[in-house]
Amino acid sequence: MARSNKIKRTKGEKILFTIAFIILAIFSATYLVAFFFVIMNSFKGSIEYLITSRFQFPKEWRWNYSRVFTEFEVNGSGYFRMCFHSIWFSLTGSIPALLSTAACSYAYARYKFPGRKIIFLINLIMLTLSLPGSQVAYYKLFCDLGWKNNIGYLWGCFGGFGGQFIILAGFWKGIDWAYAEAAYIDGGNEWTIFTKVMLPQAVSMLGVFFLLGFINSWNNHEFTMLYMPKYPSIAFGLYEYQAKTGRSMDTPLYFAGLVVTSIPSLTLYVLFQDTILRTVNVGGLKG
Repeated sequence: MARSNKIKRTKGEKILFTIAFIILAIFSATYLVAFFFVIMNSFKGSIEYLITSRFQFPKEWRWNYSRVFTEFEVNGSGYFRMCFHSIWFSLTGSIPALLSTAACSYAYARYKFPGRKIIFLINLIMLTLSLPGSQVAYYKLFCDLGWKNNIGYLWGCFGGFGGQFIILAGFWKGIDWAYAEAAYIDGGNEWTIFTKVMLPQAVSMLGVFFLLGFINSWNNHEFTMLYMPKYPSIAFGLYEYQAKTGRSMDTPLYFAGLVVTSIPSLTLYVLFQDTILRTVNVGGLKG
């Protein structure tokens, strides 16, 4: 007889899960409805958009999506150039941060040193408290070091802490140290153990973090606006187009640009959503 895997929940848990489901369903519906109206209005002409209701279907359907690739331009960069900037921003912004976090979390999890617990506490405080004022100091440091609008910005991408630090630290602690001991016997040093023994076991987790970082960088206009304005990404391009054109903006063209730009991040999330949710699910914290 097959064994049932159904989880038995108490009456209180059922009520709680039902309420949570209803709230999340309503929250999700608001996004879907808004996205639907963005797509619908992207097929209107600019004049029709201004004189008709935003909730009315187009009287004359126009394919504004082809215009996105030919007419959409910001600071001398067309759509394809901005996409190219977005790709290398997303790659260079994600990889250094991920590797530095993996190294820092590994050192914290596997080695005993003075101030170890203080580092973990500081990381938790940084996650809990909002420090918007630090952005001013960070921007001034970037400018003083001459990293604005050049490849030096990569140094600012190295991190080491954050939510991923906590998750990876727990992962490193869960790996049997016998793997490292076997590598020691074979003549391996600390660097060999980290790069050839430990990192390969975290490939799936690091891959998910890379996807999350890539999606976040793809949709982030603030970094480009502050530090690399001469190389507009597609997210910054859309933001700049809206800010500069104001009321004269061709809104249906802008909406079409939003839809086209959202396709890569939506596709990645749909393809890897189950893996992402399984990987980043954390049940507790332990320092």
